[in-house]
Amino acid sequence: MIRAGLTCKPIRVAEGLTEAEAYAEEMRLIAQHGRQDLGTGPLLNFTDGGSGLRNPAHHVRDAMSAPQRGKKRSAEAMAKLRAAIFGRKRDAGVTRRFVQNCTLSGQGLEHRTNLA
Repeated sequence: MIRAGLTCKPIRVAEGLTEAEAYAEEMRLIAQHGRQDLGTGPLLNFTDGGSGLRNPAHHVRDAMSAPQRGKKRSAEAMAKLRAAIFGRKRDAGVTRRFVQNCTLSGQGLEHRTNLA
């Protein structure tokens, strides 16, 4: 914005909020007004607000992932990653839909039963 010669006057929309309440209000306002990068509104925010990166813009994701591309992970790091992924509890409905999608894609019965 500054490079384009535009200025922005900040306004205070709420006072006396806890941190969690402020994050929730920020997310509500961004959702209400919309983000320009998503084509949903005029705001120049690159995330949905709140603490951390919620739904970051594509160029933000690319900037975060670029240093990781082509990087070799140690066997120990791969083991931790594998344990984290396979240790997750899956909702039965998600697994059922995944198996049904395999059916639709023409993969065999053996493949489908190994997933369930």
